[in-house]
Amino acid sequence: MDTFTLDKIEFSAVRLILSRFAATSLGKRLCLRITPSRNPEIIAKWQGQTAQMIDAIISVGLPPLAGVTDITQTLARAVPAGPATGEDYADIASTLASASNVRGYLLPLADSMELLIALGAEIDEFAPLVEAIAGVVATDGSIRDDASPRLSQIRREVANLGQEIHDVMYGYLRRPEVTRLLQHATVTLHGDRYVLPVKAENRGRRLKGELSTVSHPDKRIEFVVERINPVAEVVENRNVFKVRVRLVKVEEWMRPGMEGVARISIDRRRYAWIWTRRLINWVRMKLWL
Repeated sequence: MDTFTLDKIEFSAVRLILSRFAATSLGKRLCLRITPSRNPEIIAKWQGQTAQMIDAIISVGLPPLAGVTDITQTLARAVPAGPATGEDYADIASTLASASNVRGYLLPLADSMELLIALGAEIDEFAPLVEAIAGVVATDGSIRDDASPRLSQIRREVANLGQEIHDVMYGYLRRPEVTRLLQHATVTLHGDRYVLPVKAENRGRRLKGELSTVSHPDKRIEFVVERINPVAEVVENRNVFKVRVRLVKVEEWMRPGMEGVARISIDRRRYAWIWTRRLINWVRMKLWL
């Protein structure tokens, strides 16, 4: 059919109307590229498919197209070491599952709908691939905890560490020497960090202490705390926080690698509180008091 005739019958408008019924951007593009055929066999085939589709809709309902998306660009990213995300693989699995559903819709149709059955036979069976993706990627695009034993272990460790940090931060709120420095006895989350609202007059306050070395136990070297590592480390089966300090005065006899005992001055406390505070804190943590 020549261009003049197509313009006269406004065939471009027909394609535009048809494209509005397409569920995906790929379907819309195909509709906008449709052209008439001069081949009588192809014309008869198209008319037969349309008539049989009308009969199928009347007899068994609309085909199951839910979950279909245009995954053309997604498939281009889903290559080994490619940039595809979990959401990309979830979209692929959803579309392939929908294709399998359409196949299951077409194949059992009545024998009189042989043209539609032939279309269904051209659709591959994607169930094994969909199951493989579903075993790793959840429907929301997140990676499943049981995707691999190593990932499951890492996520458990992260969750346990997060709980330990939570317990430590909220444990501070039960310590009088800490709460008196705060504006409010609350802990807030800024991004991925726990934040304690320190009073303005206490910001920048440096803790001080004394160090006694093994080689010179009779001498006390003053220091100032500069940083407390916020991430705990396991040392001799105990969670510890490393502290970086600055010595007020460096003695000539001091050498790298020397060991000793350091004590940080926080405030004056009664002996009864010092002797029982660990037990009291343990009970509070267990009973959430």
